[in-house]
Amino acid sequence: MSREQDRVIAQALRRTEPLALSAVTLMEIAVIPGVRLLSSPQAILDALEPGSDFHIVPLDLAIAAEVAALGD
Repeated sequence: MSREQDRVIAQALRRTEPLALSAVTLMEIAVIPGVRLLSSPQAILDALEPGSDFHIVPLDLAIAAEVAALGD
């Protein structure tokens, strides 16, 4: 992540704001080769277990339709 992304997440955590992560991102972390990560995929997934600061947002038809509407 960029320094700006780290800063925004740290601020949200300090303010106890909810943080969300797309379920699709979990799959990307787990299986997409060449993704540059600071930690192993398993360590990242372990850190996102229930009780972490992140809420996992499922991919559903409404979200897929919104993404499709974005176009190229």
